[in-house]
This record gives sequence, C-alpha cells and structure tokens, in this order.
Amino acid sequence: MFLKIKVPTYIFDLSLRIAALGGKFLLMMAIARFLTVKDVGDYGLYVSIIVISLYFVGLDFYVFSTREILDPKVKKNTGEILFNQVVFFLFSYLLLAAVWPGLLTLSAISGVGGLLFALTIAEHLSQECYRILIIKEKITLANFILFVRSGIWCYLCVPLLYFKLIKLEQIFYLWLIFSAMSVFIGVIVIAKFESVLISDFKLDIAWLKRGVKTSFLFFIGTLCLRAINYLDKVIAVHFITSPKLGVYVFFFGVSAAVQAVIDVLVVTRYYPSLVKAIQENNVEETRKAFITFKKKILFYNFGLFLLSIPACYLMIKFTGKFEYVDNFLWYILIVIATSLLNISMPYHYALYSKKKDTSIIFINATALLFFVIITFIGVNILTGSGMLPVLIGLIFSNLFMLIAKYSIFVKEFNGEGRHLN
Repeated sequence: MFLKIKVPTYIFDLSLRIAALGGKFLLMMAIARFLTVKDVGDYGLYVSIIVISLYFVGLDFYVFSTREILDPKVKKNTGEILFNQVVFFLFSYLLLAAVWPGLLTLSAISGVGGLLFALTIAEHLSQECYRILIIKEKITLANFILFVRSGIWCYLCVPLLYFKLIKLEQIFYLWLIFSAMSVFIGVIVIAKFESVLISDFKLDIAWLKRGVKTSFLFFIGTLCLRAINYLDKVIAVHFITSPKLGVYVFFFGVSAAVQAVIDVLVVTRYYPSLVKAIQENNVEETRKAFITFKKKILFYNFGLFLLSIPACYLMIKFTGKFEYVDNFLWYILIVIATSLLNISMPYHYALYSKKKDTSIIFINATALLFFVIITFIGVNILTGSGMLPVLIGLIFSNLFMLIAKYSIFVKEFNGEGRHLN
C-alpha cells in the first residue's frame, strides 16, 4: 500500500518560482561569464527600458481594476471589467508607440527598438494575466505562467551562450517567444475559470473615465518610484566616469532574484487578504492580516538576504572577473536599499486599501526628488567611486518612503486599529 503524500500548495508554488529564478541566476551567470562586461551593461539597460515602459503602458490601471474586482460592493462581473481594461490598454500601447523613439534616444539604444517594443507589450499582457490570477487566488497557475514567461527561455539560453550559438540580441528574441506563449496560456486559463462570455464585452465609458482618473494619479506615483530604477543607469551612462554598469546590473539581478522569492512567499500571498479585510471594515481581520504580513516580510527579507550575501560572493568568484569581487560592497548596499523598501510594503498596502492615493503619490514623488539630489551631490563629491553615489541615493530615498508611509499609517489607523502596529 502506497502512502499518499500531499505536498503543500505553497511548496509547489515556491518550486515554480525557484525554477524561474534558477533560470535567471544561470542566465546572469552565463552572460557575465561568456559575454563582455559591456554586454552585461547593455542587457541591464535593455531590461530597464522594458521595466519602466511596463508601468507606462498600463498607467497603473490595474490598481483601479483590482480594487473593483475585490470590492464586494461592485456589481460588475470580472469579464466586463477585463474587457474594458483591454480597451484601455490598446490606447496606452498607441501612446507608448508615440514616445518610444524618445525613450530609445534617452537610453542611447539603437538597432533593437522594435524588438524591445514588442517584448514590452507581451510582458505587459503576461503581467496582467498574472495579476488577475493572483487576486483570484489562483496562485499556482499564476506562478506557472510566470515560469513560462521568466524561466524556460533562460535555461535554453545558457547552453546556447556556452557554445557561442547566440549573442545578446538573440536572448531577447527567445524571451519574446516565451512571453507571448505565457499570454496565450493566461488568456485561456482566465477565460475558463472566470467563465468569460462574449456577452460580457460591454464598453462602459463612464467606468473607464473613473478608472483613468484613479489610475493616472497612481501612475504618476509609480512612475516616480520606478523612474529611480531607470535613472540610476541613465545617470551612470551620462554622468559617471567608469561606472562599471555591468557589475551593478549583475548585483541588482541577484537581488531581484531573491526579491522574487519574497514576493511569492509573502507579498502575493498576504496582500489580497489585507486589502479585502480593510475594504470590508473588518477590524479584527485587518489586525490579523496586517500582523501576519508584517512578520512574514521581516522574517523572509532578513533571512533570505543575509543568506544571499555569501552566496553572491561565491558566485562572483566563480565568474573569474575581478570587477565583481572588487565592488562587492555594492551588493551589500543594494540589499540594504531593497530591505527598506520591503519593510514598507505592509504600510503601503494598508494605505492603498484605504485609497490614500494622493499620499502615496506624494511620497513616491518626493523619494524620486531625494534620489536625484543625493545622487548628483554624490557624483560630484565621490568622483571615481563608480555606482556608489547612486546606491547612497537609493538607500536614502527608500528610507524616506518607509518613514513617510509608517507615519501616515499610524495616523490613519490610530482610531480603529491601535494594536495593528
């Protein structure tokens, strides 16, 4: 008689996420080992323009639609919401196409503009499918789509790089193919589980206008926040002598991989419960959800990032390139900056649930201003220190966001949740 062993769902979810991350780790290692440091820098620059454009094309409309889907008082079905959301995205893609040449010029990118534009659209649609599955608590399916979009092609690239069969540009073509495949899978899954029908395709102009008004405010705040992760490289290219951008990109890639594990173990698992509890005005459930979210984010953030420091050092020793070893302090500073941002997440989602949109936007815009000012002061004082001024600016801007969100949170929840914090 065989024993039936039931594997916890979160273990399977984590396995999918780790599989995707393993591919990203191997790809970063392969690029660092088999391509030049300049190629690593270009890879980071290309990825950065895709990442910043992802926020631009959606204009953070998902912030509005997510609250509409989770809010029990909203009578629209999911299919109708998704149809109107897609209509909005089509207009945002046209807007992106208009400003795309300017973004390429600012980033000093040429020759791959069309490829990066197509990849941006595919990544955005895949990202939206992932978000819908998360808020519908289809976490395993969401992580499978993420694995297709972010993992499989990485494993294919590694041996191809080893045998020198592909160069940097071909990596992005493979990424595009699997990103498009993840969109196809995501659409089929969502249509099946949400029972989306043709009759749901009803254009609601009033709803769209309300969504644009809400999401545009959030877009400004998010753009300020994400602009930091784009301007760091633009500043490096134009204002820092010998920035060693490839080294910086590599360390940020390692940090992003660790962050992805934290996202799947904590953020994507616990934020929907917090949002729902606050929207239902359930004080007791809000207290439980917030405390759980906060404890988990602290535990996994410090545990995983502390483990990543020696692991990252062993990895860079393996590359055999002294540029990475000589600047290992940069990775430690990246860990500090990312940790500050993670600690602010429970406060961020609590304010988001309370629809404190203006406060969040103001905090993000001020953080961007701090980053730019501190970084440029550092560039002029710490000459010859590579990306150190950028990292100092990043730490102080993230510290400001943590303090500001905590302060507003305490004020906002003082009356109904004294024990939340």
